[in-house]
Amino acid sequence: MSNNEMFLELFGPEHHSGYGYGVSPTELWGYSSFTILDLQRQLKEYKERRKENDANLLRKLKEFEKNHKESDANVQLLKAQVSQVENLLAQVLKKRP
Repeated sequence: MSNNEMFLELFGPEHHSGYGYGVSPTELWGYSSFTILDLQRQLKEYKERRKENDANLLRKLKEFEKNHKESDANVQLLKAQVSQVENLLAQVLKKRP
């Protein structure tokens, strides 16, 4: 049961200023059609923001994966260079008297 329906059941049909100092269902909750339209608008905006956020997250994930692959390649290159330096150093140490 909606707020408007509950109010109507408790207080009867709406009469302006009929419930005290100007209180009416419309003043409490607004016109139901406007409320529904507002909620639909908010939902649409939320979905658009979510879609944008999802796209941004996907873009960032792809960028991260690319950077990770580049970093892995750099690490492998550095390991190969360290291995070469170790081999050269071992050769130099063998030749020393």
